[in-house]
Amino acid sequence: MSRQTSVGKTPEEAAAYVPTPVGLRAVPRCGDPQRHSRVDIVTPNPSLMRKMLRRALRYFGVLAVSGGLLTAIACSRATTEVPLDDTTPLPVSTSASGLRFDPAAIDSAYIMQDVLHVVTRYGGGCRTHRFAMVSSMAFLESYPVQLPLALGHDAQGDLCRAIKGSLERFDLSSIRRAYLASYGQGGPIILQVREPGEGGKTVSVRYEVR
Repeated sequence: MSRQTSVGKTPEEAAAYVPTPVGLRAVPRCGDPQRHSRVDIVTPNPSLMRKMLRRALRYFGVLAVSGGLLTAIACSRATTEVPLDDTTPLPVSTSASGLRFDPAAIDSAYIMQDVLHVVTRYGGGCRTHRFAMVSSMAFLESYPVQLPLALGHDAQGDLCRAIKGSLERFDLSSIRRAYLASYGQGGPIILQVREPGEGGKTVSVRYEVR
């Protein structure tokens, strides 16, 4: 009788097989003269598959928890994202009565079709903040003519500290009418827009009156 290996096969039979992981059926090598004409399917052990599935679920569960924590951390940090604003532009007031000037910054300002767009940045996040624009309509004689304006900001007593941003829009038609009434024709104006709050800087914007 032929001598058997530790797995119940002769040395010649054992050499024709690929070493098999635990739970998988051995597949004959291509050089084995006794290999089947069809392709054998390697069938995984059910208990091994359940173990691998549990490990995968734990792994992706950790990823999901980590992703949630990262999202929470990101949301708690400051953001300066400015929402789009398609509301009707606010008029420029000639009286500062009743206005507040809580601190806020002007990140940028530009004019499109007689509308002044002001990108603001301020601390808050728990109340609705309101902005306004005020000017005495007193032109400063220079070339180009200058006009001081002040941005009003009512924080509504917001004590939160998240960095928020907004796009505020102001109708400049009253300034255009006042300029035409004073000078009789169109021309450039340098709008000097002052930030609200003590020590706020002034942002210059060129306005072409036509």
